[in-house]
Amino acid sequence: VIFMPELRGANASVLGVSLAIASAAAYGIYTVMGRRLTMRRGSPVTNSFSFIIGSLLTLPVMIHLGVPQFFLPLKALPAIAYLGIFVSGVAYLTFFIGLSRTEAGRGSMVFFIKPVLAGILAAVLLSEPLTLSLISGTVFILGGLFVVNLVPGRTQAVVSSRSTNIR
Repeated sequence: VIFMPELRGANASVLGVSLAIASAAAYGIYTVMGRRLTMRRGSPVTNSFSFIIGSLLTLPVMIHLGVPQFFLPLKALPAIAYLGIFVSGVAYLTFFIGLSRTEAGRGSMVFFIKPVLAGILAAVLLSEPLTLSLISGTVFILGGLFVVNLVPGRTQAVVSSRSTNIR
C-alpha cells in the first residue's frame, strides 16, 4: 500500500500509512505485554500503569504543541466522565480480564470487532448509510474472526515456540 499509489486513498500519504503500521505494531506489543502484566498483577494494576505511562508520554507532546494540559470547561465534564469511566475504564478493564483468560493472539482479535460495531452504531444512532464497502468489510472481519476462533483445529500451532527456541 505504501509503494502503490493506486491503492492509497485521496488523503493517504507514506507518512500516514507508516504511522498506521507503527500503531498496529505498538498495539501488538501492548497486547502481549499487557497480558503478561495482567497475569502477574491483575487488570486494575495493568490499566493503572498503562494510563499513567501513556499520560506521561503524551504530556511532552501536548506541551510542544501548545495544547492546554489542565484546562477543563465545565460543559465538557459529562463527556470526559463518560470517556473516562466507560471508554477507557470499563473497556480496558474488561479487555485485560478477558486477555488474562486467553492467548494474546486470540485476545487481540477482539480489536477487529470495533469497526463492525462502530459502523452498526453509526448507522443506528447517527443515521449514517450502510455502504457496500462497510457491509463487505464487516463480512470479511466476521469471517476472519470465525476462522480464528471457531474453526476446528485452530489451536494447533503452526510453529512451536519450543521447536524454534523462541521464549
